[in-house]
Amino acid sequence: MMGMNHNFNYINMDHHGITGDLLGAFNFSGFVPTITKITRITHNTVTLIDNVYVRIRQSEALVSGY
Repeated sequence: MMGMNHNFNYINMDHHGITGDLLGAFNFSGFVPTITKITRITHNTVTLIDNVYVRIRQSEALVSGY
């Protein structure tokens, strides 16, 4: 199995076009992020850089955990 590591902050994708493009490319290929909430908070910043994706088929329904 091959993995990939990147640290794009999806909170900033409105201001950083490459980040939005990356998310769009993953979505176009059938991958969706499993973590969608802020993952790190400091006194000055918030980030969402813990990027984990799953691949789904359009016919599959997504159900989140509680």
